[in-house]
Amino acid sequence: MVITQLILSDRGRLLDAQAIGKVIGFSQASASSQGTAITLKDTTPSGEAVKFDVLALLAPGMALMFLMYTVSYGGGRC
Repeated sequence: MVITQLILSDRGRLLDAQAIGKVIGFSQASASSQGTAITLKDTTPSGEAVKFDVLALLAPGMALMFLMYTVSYGGGRC
């Protein structure tokens, strides 16, 4: 996908696509062998600890669930 975008935007030539693909593949392989690809940070840029709030995680899902019940009940009453 990245190589296609480079070629379509005239930043990469079609002949260089294989070389670009190899470079991207090698860099991804070396990055994945050095540890996890995703890192989670437990501090903000200002140094404060990030607090996990369960309610902030669950509240949107619960609200949508109850909204679904309300809409389906209202639609069935017509």
